[in-house]
Amino acid sequence: MRSKQLLVVLTIILICASAWAKEVTDTLESLNGDRVIVTYDIAQKNGLFTIRFLDERETIGRAFRNKYKKLDEVDVLFFDRKGNYEDNMKFSGINIDAFMIPKEVKYKVSKDGYFLLNDNPTLSIELTSGENAELSIPLFMAHYEGKRHYEVFSQCEDLKIKLSKKAFAKTTDESITQTVSQIVTTQEEVEGNIDEQEKEDVARNLINIIEKGLGASEISSSVQKHAERLGELWPEIKDPHVKEQCEDILRRYDLAVNMKKDNECEKENLEQEKKYEEEFQTLISYAQSILMKDDLSDYDISDLRTTVHKMRESPAIKDEALKAQMTHMSDACDERIKEIEKKKEQHNLLMIIGGVLLGILVFVGNQTLQYLRNVKNQKSIMDMQQNAIKRAEDEAKQRARNMVRSQINQIQGEAKRKTRNAIDARVGKIRMKKKGNKGFTI
Repeated sequence: MRSKQLLVVLTIILICASAWAKEVTDTLESLNGDRVIVTYDIAQKNGLFTIRFLDERETIGRAFRNKYKKLDEVDVLFFDRKGNYEDNMKFSGINIDAFMIPKEVKYKVSKDGYFLLNDNPTLSIELTSGENAELSIPLFMAHYEGKRHYEVFSQCEDLKIKLSKKAFAKTTDESITQTVSQIVTTQEEVEGNIDEQEKEDVARNLINIIEKGLGASEISSSVQKHAERLGELWPEIKDPHVKEQCEDILRRYDLAVNMKKDNECEKENLEQEKKYEEEFQTLISYAQSILMKDDLSDYDISDLRTTVHKMRESPAIKDEALKAQMTHMSDACDERIKEIEKKKEQHNLLMIIGGVLLGILVFVGNQTLQYLRNVKNQKSIMDMQQNAIKRAEDEAKQRARNMVRSQINQIQGEAKRKTRNAIDARVGKIRMKKKGNKGFTI
């Protein structure tokens, strides 16, 4: 086993020393505990980068180990677009994402739309602007269900591929050593069952990788994983010298991580203070804009009170200058609010007095109108009574005239009748006499 590993190491060293490309191996994990080991090389000519995926090995975590027992049916793949895949290939399961193309590079989308790492695909990418760019490729694990159908069940962390023209100006021993160390470490991790000497060799390789990673400007995720691996391996090391080296490098790594966290915290604090100061200045400007108004509404007063409260509660007033500015603005706002409230109280008092006077006027006017209505009603009643009396008198006079006229007519009729009767009687007597005289004559 040891000779086999040495053979692999020597082969890789020879390839890296004479090859035209820079070879990299990276280990990626998923939230489910799945692990993928990817080996690829990068070549560059006149800004055109060629990325060749040489090898990949995967292990399935506990979440899907019982479900997918045959590793030959599990593939690791990535996508450069979503949907419309070649030959009606279908993917189900979790949502998939295509890798993003940075604005600094130019890339032509593939015909298939997806890449299986087992097929050793090749990407051609042109760096059109700048000297550096980074590809972030999401890797997925999928099980082939048959009938051109894959069930995607796990997503690993993104594969970070750095493209740099300067990195290919010359090949350094550092890059070769780092690649070899990664491969040896990864190979031993996969095979497991490491003896004591191999553990020490793995620990030394991890120490070298972490040592070089601490010299960089930023601690990469790969260095973090190697440090975690060394932390797991450190209690199993028996050699005091190697164990001391492990403790020293882990202590330096923790110190670097803590310093990075402190710097990030300090940077965040400065950004937060700057943000608080900008918010405070915004509140000051807003309060000034309200104070410049000639007439403030109730809404403006409420808004001004809220703004003053926010200024007093702002974390930015820890600075003495800002505190003095806040005090000055707060006093000006309070004075303006008191002035407006005093004017408002006077206005309310005048409104109350005006309301009372208006009530009195309404009451007097109502009483006057009531009196006039009563007088008018009384006059109307008197007129009605007088009209009734006059109408009764006229009716009485009319009845009296009618009665007198009736009696006169009755008397006249009676007189005329009696006169007619008397005349008729007289005439009858005369006629009788005439008839009697005629008979006598005869």
